[in-house]
Amino acid sequence: MVTETANSAALIDIIDDSAENRHLLAGMLLHFGFRVRMARNGRLALEQIALAPPDLILLDIDMPGMNGFEVCERLKASAETRDIPVLFISALQETEDKLTAFGAGGVDYVTKPFHLEEVLARVNAHLKLHRQQESLHAMVDAGAEQLQQTHARLQQNIEATGNMLEQTLNALLGEGGLESSGVRKQKMRLAVAIAEECALPADHLEALRVAAVLHSAAQQLSIELMSNAGARDAESEVLLSRHCMEIEAKMRGFDYPWPVAAIIRRHHDLIHPVSTDEMESDRLNRIAGNALAAAELIAALSNSQPYAPPTGLDSPLHRVKRGEGTLFMPEVVAATARLFEQKGFRLHRPTARP
Repeated sequence: MVTETANSAALIDIIDDSAENRHLLAGMLLHFGFRVRMARNGRLALEQIALAPPDLILLDIDMPGMNGFEVCERLKASAETRDIPVLFISALQETEDKLTAFGAGGVDYVTKPFHLEEVLARVNAHLKLHRQQESLHAMVDAGAEQLQQTHARLQQNIEATGNMLEQTLNALLGEGGLESSGVRKQKMRLAVAIAEECALPADHLEALRVAAVLHSAAQQLSIELMSNAGARDAESEVLLSRHCMEIEAKMRGFDYPWPVAAIIRRHHDLIHPVSTDEMESDRLNRIAGNALAAAELIAALSNSQPYAPPTGLDSPLHRVKRGEGTLFMPEVVAATARLFEQKGFRLHRPTARP
């Protein structure tokens, strides 16, 4: 006895040069509420499918002119029809024929003479699977679109936050108290590039962008101290530590969704030995802060600033290398060197502020 189906209203294309087979299959499918179209050869089938793709195709193999294998291959070559499930129905029973059918893109194979119950069961199963796949694809597409929208909003918030921070700091310190916008952007760009080269996750990259803006307000002291890379004394270490702690303290009242304060605190923290049981989040914060320190030194020494005359790129990079193990973490030094020496990273001299 033929089982009832829950897949009524689906459109099924029957492609077979045998009128008897076409009408036999069509009668069964119509009885259970399916919509049916028929074609006696591959050419006519492709024409009607192009006009309105069906939900599933029952396809004979041995047809005059264009055989079923070629029809299926053409369907799978088109983005509009490649996902339509194709069930081959054929008198060919050799294993090689079945393998060819699956290789052409078929999802199932029924041999003639066929049983209506078997054909109906396979049609139902593949329609259900196809609809589940379509639903899953729709969910993935919706999720991807939502992720893109969220990322776009996040980027807008980051830009707005950066502008607000710069305006606030300028108002508090005066225009002369901040480095130029061009240098700040250079430093941020380089710091993020170094952090990306160190494979830091996205949340730490976003935190680093904000930290670079905030730290601009008090960076002159750290630049002067870092300019003598590898020659820090006890007094300079105390000043750097106090410098970072003061910035972190001022930030405690701001509720950022990223570890901005922790990154700034770790900005010059390499003077302290790394604990073997250091948490992964602390390690990432340390790398992000150290990337900011390296970018700060290179950006300052590569541009004409009141506290760092221009000396060209080679010297700043050399100073970063010279500070390995005292100022800069080995992975940060290696990442910085790869950017400039292997990947062609360049800083662009900003336009002087009038």
